[in-house]
Amino acid sequence: MINFEVLSTTGDVKEQLFCGDKLAPFNTTSDCVIQEYVLPYLSPNYQLDAKKKYMFMDLDVVEYVLPYLSPNSQLDAKQEYVFMDLGCGDGRVMEQFAVRNPQSKCIGVEYDFLVVQRAKKRLEHTFGTTISVTTDTNEIKTENGTVLFHGDVLSPGILELIEKNAAAIFVFLVPEGMNRLAETLQTAVQRGCKLISYIFKVPGLETKRKEVFKGVTIYFY
Repeated sequence: MINFEVLSTTGDVKEQLFCGDKLAPFNTTSDCVIQEYVLPYLSPNYQLDAKKKYMFMDLDVVEYVLPYLSPNSQLDAKQEYVFMDLGCGDGRVMEQFAVRNPQSKCIGVEYDFLVVQRAKKRLEHTFGTTISVTTDTNEIKTENGTVLFHGDVLSPGILELIEKNAAAIFVFLVPEGMNRLAETLQTAVQRGCKLISYIFKVPGLETKRKEVFKGVTIYFY
C-alpha cells in the first residue's frame, strides 16, 4: 500500500509525497548522465532532489526501440492504440512515440513527482498543449492523447490497463519492480501486447530477441 500526503496544488497538478517501495532505478548511475542527456530547452522552475541519482536513457536508444512498439499499419479511426511507458522518467520515450503516432493514446507512469513535472514540461513544450497529470486511474480512461500518471505502477487501475488495454509497453524498472509486475506483463504479452524492457528482463517471460545497443541490453517480447 502506498500512502501519500497532499502538499499543495498548482494548476491541475497535485504535489504529493509518496512513501513506499521504490521500483524505478533511482540510484543506478552517476549524475553525469543527467547533465549529458537533459535537453537544453528544459528549464524547470524546481530542483531535482540532490540526494537521488536519476537515470535518463540515451536518446539514441529511444529512436532504436520505437519502430518495434509502433503500430504495424495505419490504424482505423475507430481503433485505439494504447502505449504505456512504465517508469517514464522525463517523458522522452512518450514524447517521441506520440510524435510518430499522433493517433495513439500515450500513458506515462512515474513515481517521483519532480520527474513527473519534468516530463510534463517536456511534453507541453513539444506539443504546445496542456498535458494532464493525475493520481486517479479512472481519469486516465477518459483522457485522450497523452496523459501522465503520478503514482505506483502496481496501482490496481494501472495493472488493469496493462492487462486489458495496452497495445505496446516500454518498461524501465529495477529487478524488484520487474518481479512484482511480471505476472501482469505476461498476461499482456499473451494477449498480443508488444513489450520492450530496458536493461532488466521480465522474469518468466521468453524474449523474442535480446540486443545490446550502446552498451545496454534491450529485451523484446
